[in-house]
Amino acid sequence: MIISGYVKDAKLAEAVPYASVTISGTSTGTATNSEGRFVIAIPETLINGTLIISCMGYESAKILIAKLNSTEQVQVKLKQSSLNINAVTVSAESAAQIVAHAYRNVPLNYPLSNTLYTGFYRESNIQSRSRNDTAGQYSYAIEAVISMNKPSYRKAEPMGDVKLEQTRKSMLMQQDSFIKWYGGVHVPLRQDVVKMRADYIDPANLKKYDYKLDGVTTYIDKQVYKISFKLRANAKSSGLIYITTDNYAIVKVIANWTASGSEITLVKYYSKKLEVNYQPMGNKWYLQSINIQNIGREKRINSDFKIKAEYVTTRIDTNRRIDFEYADKVQLIEILSAKPTPYDPNFWKDYNILAETHQLKALQLDTTNRPVVVTHPTLVQRVRSAINIYALANLLLSGKLRTVYNMPVQLVSSQPNTFMVNYTSTNGQTVVNQLVSVPATGVSIGFGGGLEYDLFKNLGVHITSASGYGDFQFNQFNTGATYRVKLTPPQKRPLHLLFGLDYASNTFFRKLSQYDRQETAVLIEGEEFKSDIKPQLFSSLKMLKPHLGFSIDINRRLSLYVQADYNVMLDQNDGLRFTNHTGNLLKDLFSKHQDVSLNSPGTSVNVDGQTATSLPFKNNFTITIGLNGLLRF
Repeated sequence: MIISGYVKDAKLAEAVPYASVTISGTSTGTATNSEGRFVIAIPETLINGTLIISCMGYESAKILIAKLNSTEQVQVKLKQSSLNINAVTVSAESAAQIVAHAYRNVPLNYPLSNTLYTGFYRESNIQSRSRNDTAGQYSYAIEAVISMNKPSYRKAEPMGDVKLEQTRKSMLMQQDSFIKWYGGVHVPLRQDVVKMRADYIDPANLKKYDYKLDGVTTYIDKQVYKISFKLRANAKSSGLIYITTDNYAIVKVIANWTASGSEITLVKYYSKKLEVNYQPMGNKWYLQSINIQNIGREKRINSDFKIKAEYVTTRIDTNRRIDFEYADKVQLIEILSAKPTPYDPNFWKDYNILAETHQLKALQLDTTNRPVVVTHPTLVQRVRSAINIYALANLLLSGKLRTVYNMPVQLVSSQPNTFMVNYTSTNGQTVVNQLVSVPATGVSIGFGGGLEYDLFKNLGVHITSASGYGDFQFNQFNTGATYRVKLTPPQKRPLHLLFGLDYASNTFFRKLSQYDRQETAVLIEGEEFKSDIKPQLFSSLKMLKPHLGFSIDINRRLSLYVQADYNVMLDQNDGLRFTNHTGNLLKDLFSKHQDVSLNSPGTSVNVDGQTATSLPFKNNFTITIGLNGLLRF
């Protein structure tokens, strides 16, 4: 049985938005939309139950379901609370003390075990020519049924996780024609102000706000403090907190932000509004609904926008948790408007949703065979989009280009471990004359990064570089390909076997004692050095590197990997490198250097009394640990 209707103020005849609509004694329910309308599916087992409609500041209305007709609209008129807030004697506590008391009582008033929620989520984006354009045009609208694990309220973390059960959507503009919103269905997790300990209810931050007790009202037959707050610094953050007078439970929060964002950013917000409502079950309070409206301007397409997100709880299972498979969990970094989603029209027939507004009904979200209507950008918008680096990168590379951050560990062997190094400059100055000791096995750790591009689903090509320090300094450059083989079942967190082949250039440096320049300049292979000189032994290696490793996804855009390389030598070039050393870090970064071959005049490296034409450095293995992240624009 499907019951629909609308809720109005009995005196003012105005719509009552976001009022709670529940079946008495159950967790089944919904809420009215911004127009005061509601739709609720009544199971046959609850036909003889009672429908309860509640809203802050009103007396609750109770209607016997058996007397309702599914073919007619139910008209519910709520009476404003008869409680005279100006005549009520309120607590002797200050408003700030009441908020602090409510914070301390969170573990008493909210569940301390995991709660499994089923809820309805709607997200939409309306573009308009200006802030005064009240109608605007929908870019997209998405509706989803979600399951959600919400852990204990004892602490803010862990936050919980979300699974998409079903979605339906209408895309009316191309993806690059509107602002993207990440992690939309995480709204009931991230915007639960009590669970997440919002800044304005945390006693540690109370001095940052001004609080005022505006009196007492009622909610579901309970007396409730009405407390307003305002950020002292610039008053850009303000709102209302409703707290029960008996056990200090926070049952409703309205928060507003205005004029945020910088002129240099691509998106500037004019205002943000958040409304969070809670409902009682037994002696605990549970999340009932969340409504968000963000208004701003996206400079890339020169258009104002209004993003709305609405969530309402339709079922609550206390002391219950379902471990969602990794593939089913919605990641915070995911964009719901860009996520491919299956649609089953039969799923929605008897499902509780937040009633659609008249404007949303025109989009026909529940029609599957209708072709998507695409409103193409204007010529000016096309030109701007074409020259915009973010849009261009998104078109060409999104989903294929990855960033690589790595920490290679180089293992270098050397035999023998001691040898004599001498160098006399062109103008006869002895720059190097010292005995060098090198460990039999040297370990150097580096840091670097690069890019990887997916040619196919499991095959990527990459280019990376790194610099390292330790027993040897090194500069490393790699380019090659990696093939990924998934080892875990489809729904589990992906674990991949990695194997591939790189071509690498790797230069090792062994620091020698600094040469402090005297009065005259030093001439090295025709290059004049007028500062102190930092000499180093270097060995430049060209090699092929077959590699084998593993990677595991941290989330859908970031993975951790470890791999081992076996280095097959192709070419080796050894010598001495001389670099200007001024003592100024910035100047030294760009200082000149000169390389001298070991068989150049004035150069000698003796190993066991024998002249060496190459350095005895061998780099057979490299172990690399790193992060691989998918780029999106």
